[in-house]
Amino acid sequence: MRKRTALILVGIFAAALAVAAYFIRRDKQVVVIDPWEAVPADAFFIVDTDDFPELLTSITDPSGILSGLRGMDWAASLVRSASVIDSVTGGREVRELISNRKMVISFHMAGPGRPAPLAVMSTGTMLTARKLTSLCEQSGGRVEAKRDLGGTRTFTVSYGAGSGRTSFYIALTAGIMIISPHESLVTAALDNRNAGSDVRHQQGFASVVNAAGKDADNIFILFRNLPGFIKAFIDTDMIPTISTAAIAGGGDLSITEGGLYISGFLSTAGAGTGADRLSEVMPAECGVHELLPRSTLSYHTVMRRASLAGETARDAASINATDLALILSPFTGQEVTEALITVGDGRERIRAFRMTDPRAAEKVLRERLAAKYRSMGLRESHFMASATEADGEESTLYRLPFTGVASILSGAEKSRAKDDWVTFERSYMIFSGSPEALARVLRESDSDNTLINDPGFREMEKSMPTKSSLLFWASGTIIGTLLSESLTPEAAAALDTKALSSLSGVALSLNPSGRMLYTSVSLRHEPGERQPGSVMADASMTAGAGQNEASDNDVAALRMLWRVKLEAEPVIMPYLFTNHNTGATEIFIQDRNNNIYLISSSGTILWKASIRERIRGDIFMIDYYKNRKLQLLFAGKDYMHLIDRNGNYVDKYPVKMRSPASNTLAVFDYESNKEYRLFLAGEDRNIYVYDRSGAPVKGWNLFTARGKVTDPVSFFRVRGKDYLFIADDQAVYVLDRTGNIRVAHQEPLMKAAGSAVRLTGGDEQAVIFTSPDGSTVRLMFDGTVKVDSLSGFSTEHRSDFADLDGDRMTDRVTLDRGSLMAYDGHGKGLWTYAPGSEQLAGPYIFSMGTGERRIAVYETRRGLLHLTGRNGTSVAGFPRNAGPFFNIGRVTGNSTWNLIVNENENYLCNYELTGGSK
Repeated sequence: MRKRTALILVGIFAAALAVAAYFIRRDKQVVVIDPWEAVPADAFFIVDTDDFPELLTSITDPSGILSGLRGMDWAASLVRSASVIDSVTGGREVRELISNRKMVISFHMAGPGRPAPLAVMSTGTMLTARKLTSLCEQSGGRVEAKRDLGGTRTFTVSYGAGSGRTSFYIALTAGIMIISPHESLVTAALDNRNAGSDVRHQQGFASVVNAAGKDADNIFILFRNLPGFIKAFIDTDMIPTISTAAIAGGGDLSITEGGLYISGFLSTAGAGTGADRLSEVMPAECGVHELLPRSTLSYHTVMRRASLAGETARDAASINATDLALILSPFTGQEVTEALITVGDGRERIRAFRMTDPRAAEKVLRERLAAKYRSMGLRESHFMASATEADGEESTLYRLPFTGVASILSGAEKSRAKDDWVTFERSYMIFSGSPEALARVLRESDSDNTLINDPGFREMEKSMPTKSSLLFWASGTIIGTLLSESLTPEAAAALDTKALSSLSGVALSLNPSGRMLYTSVSLRHEPGERQPGSVMADASMTAGAGQNEASDNDVAALRMLWRVKLEAEPVIMPYLFTNHNTGATEIFIQDRNNNIYLISSSGTILWKASIRERIRGDIFMIDYYKNRKLQLLFAGKDYMHLIDRNGNYVDKYPVKMRSPASNTLAVFDYESNKEYRLFLAGEDRNIYVYDRSGAPVKGWNLFTARGKVTDPVSFFRVRGKDYLFIADDQAVYVLDRTGNIRVAHQEPLMKAAGSAVRLTGGDEQAVIFTSPDGSTVRLMFDGTVKVDSLSGFSTEHRSDFADLDGDRMTDRVTLDRGSLMAYDGHGKGLWTYAPGSEQLAGPYIFSMGTGERRIAVYETRRGLLHLTGRNGTSVAGFPRNAGPFFNIGRVTGNSTWNLIVNENENYLCNYELTGGSK
């Protein structure tokens, strides 16, 4: 099965889309031709997308559901092929052109046992045969044949050679392009379009398509066309059941880090079979998850039971299953559930009925059973047993003298759940063939160890409707077993159940809606398990400024959420990166072996890749394609690098610099139009400016500094004018955007090597920094200079600037000679913090909301991280043993702040900051 599935869903499909990606170009006048018009009527599976690149991103998401199923051959091949397509189409022109183009991908049987894809894409009128040929050749293909087919120009394009040779057939006709690895499908698509036929007009399908979202990816199934496809792997007896379940189904498809979701409709034939049986079932809120054990493997609930009427037997000896069902019916509600639970090392099935009056039901049942067993000469001890619940109380289990009561009550003839025993718990009557299973339900329910208290199940429940007529749920550990029951023996043997267990669960909800059934499908995926990390004890912390060593319990006010092991120790500060699909925060880091990593907010390594050099300086998020998808831009000494969130290089990157860099990268978006400018100083003392593709910017007059530039270029916009600030070891320069001097300051200035450069607040803005002697320098934009002389600083001092006290004035923080000192905007000392060592790195200022600042200093010899509040006092839990690479930001949610820090060489840890200053 895996071999067939890989061929069907990956090889041909991915190759077809890869070629299609090359055949789109920009045009200014587009004739809107609906690709649906070319889809032949025998399609059994259809995907409709308006954003093919976004679909690729969802498929290749390292933390997504398909990546989680990579243990299965077809999923691994699909992700791998989609990644190749994503990279192949990564060029700027191609990516811009394939965005916002409607593509319909349908699957058909090209012959016995030969399912194949057909892709139809809107192209507009500007894609000519000549251009198509050129694009094919540019992509590495060979155009081997060109001919007219019914007045339409068609092409045969081949890739590879020998046994690896693959051919595709392409037709280009008024505004659409058709592509498939089977010429017969291309011909059928052309015939379908010329005939004016439209698969959407088929009975039962039009209503499903019309109900689908117009701004979302859609997925559709035509059940009547399924037999030819599924007979290769579905058990023969199951094929009629599947193909008649509905006429058509489909809806909006969403793939996120947390799973896959489909919201849409099923259309039925109205013949009372398949999903039709639910058309009159009123939806209700299901409550059985408050009863079922947390270890439940699967359950399905229907909001309908049998409608029973009749007289019960008056003679106790004549009481049978029907009599018991009749006496219980008045107390039985509409919610009927069959569940598979674990009991010891085995599994047992139970059937649960929600009761309107469980006490009255148990009373009449006990009376009837006592009468029946007395007629058989047996006492109560022969049909009653007790089970001890978690609180020590005893609950009664009743053994039935016959089977079939649960089946009669539910109206379900085909059920593998036995009903030899029955008990009552909460508002439910529960049947099972195993008293141990009932005892397990009673015990777990009494201790509230139920499904509703399982975090994974709760997340699944949130994605489903509040009310359902039918609700099905299964955990990942049982999905493979359930599927195997419907497969052929060969297909079942080939099924990789271990890979399916990476799913946390799957759920299905059906509700009547007019003449259709509203359908919700949810496949939840947990993006990897957290690597082991212990939660630190809540202990008081008494270490403060000047203390010699941090306590072993140095983590009060910090709670470890996870830790992850890297291949080698980190060499850069962790960078917090936003996932453009989910908005979640992810962490980017590089280790000593030049491996780069992307780590999820839950501590899972999403990918690891190797680059050729050490990253220097800051890392930037940019929207390279201007499509609201973010990439990571950074530089080393010799190259600029741009990496997408799947770990692949973008476009022409890495790009070699014109001269090895003497400073670190600075990136500016002057007009917020995503026309980024990348600034780097070369060892040749020239200031180079590159555009987002890494090409030198035209119009930049190459500026040459007097000395070596080691700090990044700064950019400021003041009163509508732009200023670029550059400092070397001899002078400072203020340039305009073309590289010419904009501000000629009135006296020679030098910036201290360890000083940051900032823009002051207040009405009179200026560029602020410190000079080598420790003075605070304000360079006004008219060229005047204001200097606040402060004495006693070494040339090695390090300074940064921020508003520490909330007065909207720029304050100064300086680290020098073993002390961290803060000064207000007038040079008045605010406070001093003494870490107790002169071997210090910093200061690092972190903004933690309006008016809140934290200042970090790192002791390099003792490996201690100090963190103070804006008033200079230690934050609770600091100083603490840590590595030299750290960052503070919101990682796990918007309500807490997190410290990401390396520890024990190779570990990166995530702590929750919960305390304030001491």
